[in-house]
Order: sequence, then C-alpha cells, then structure tokens
Amino acid sequence: MSAFHPLPTLDWHDTFADAAIRIRIPRALILLAPLAVGVSAPASAASCGAPLQNWSLINEVPGTSAVQPVNFVFIDAQNRLHWNGNVATESQVREYLGLIAGFQKQSAFPESLTVLGSDPNAACAAVRRMRQMFNDVLGCGHGSCAELGG
Repeated sequence: MSAFHPLPTLDWHDTFADAAIRIRIPRALILLAPLAVGVSAPASAASCGAPLQNWSLINEVPGTSAVQPVNFVFIDAQNRLHWNGNVATESQVREYLGLIAGFQKQSAFPESLTVLGSDPNAACAAVRRMRQMFNDVLGCGHGSCAELGG
C-alpha cells in the first residue's frame, strides 16, 4: 500500500511556475500548455487591418475648436468604451454618433472629427465593430473619421 501524499499548499504569491514545480508538473507540459489552450498574443488596432475607406490615420488627437469639434472614442485593454474620457456603453456611443450625424446635416454646425483609438491589448473584434459603427452612423466622409495609428 502506498502512502498518501497530499498536494502541497500554495501561497498567494506563488507563480504558475512555482506551483507547477511544487506539484511536480513536468516542464514540457508547462511550456506546451499555452499552445494547447490556444493562447495568442493580444492584437493592437494596427494589427486589426487598415481603417475603413475615407478614414484618416493620425498620430495624435487634435484639439477641439469652434472650427472643427473633435470627439474621441477609446477602447481600453478590457474592451470598455470611453467617449471623450468617460466610460460609455456601445449603445451610448451609437446614440452620441447619431447626435453628431444629426448636427452634421444642419448647415449651421461645422463638420466634426470623430477619432477612434484603442489600447494595444484591445480585441480586434471590438475595434472592427467600432469602425463599422462609425461608418454606418456617420457615413465617414473624407475628414470626418480618423483612427490613431501611431
């Protein structure tokens, strides 16, 4: 009869490698585990393909002015949306874009620039969804939509 050997206790500060060594997981399994579960490197907006047609690619968000108001939508690493620095839902962003589109139809309002930016760890699906939403709601004629590319 073999003796019972309980698993070693792990502390909160143990890394996965520490735990694997203490539990005696073969090193080959540790190195191959990310491949087995399909872990991939996060994608940045730049690796999500080029911005849509008629979009500008810019290196920084320009300041807003009476001549050209600027709105900035940012997708953070957790794929949360931010409208001009404030957390927003996808439906709120769609609503705000609709307001801009309505203002643009009135000749008394100057054409605004709406800029999309994203954290390098944002999901490509979120970036593409926002690009498409901008395009669908605003029309994104030349000079009205831009993406941070720097």
